[in-house]
Amino acid sequence: MGRNKAKSGTWVTREMMFSKAYWALNSTAKGILILFLMKRDMNKRHECLNCKELTMTYLELENLHGKKADGSPDGLSRSSITRAITDLMAKGFLQIIRQGGAFQKDKTIYGLCDDWKYWVLGRVVNEKPTGKRVGYA
Repeated sequence: MGRNKAKSGTWVTREMMFSKAYWALNSTAKGILILFLMKRDMNKRHECLNCKELTMTYLELENLHGKKADGSPDGLSRSSITRAITDLMAKGFLQIIRQGGAFQKDKTIYGLCDDWKYWVLGRVVNEKPTGKRVGYA
């Protein structure tokens, strides 16, 4: 399957769909979570083969629906993307494996995680790192 071809579907467990953490996500975060889940490579037993190697750029999400007639992006705003990724991390669905940087033309590598199983109201599971780039000494 080519890298740009969309898969015909994705696998989401009932446990995730009925979790308090999932229902506490904002709507944009739920949509972005599904996009991350669609990027997984799964084996026949529904085990993820690349869960710690996923990329999702802001540009990808800003151009989610292509371009408008005037050439501007037709997708999500940067602020919506930032809030959604922060929400996904805080509730334990996502973690940053390695922080990228736009000026270095380096993509952030994300990892899906199951910490959402332990999330409770008022708890932040993962936070965006500040300072040094993740994965670098």
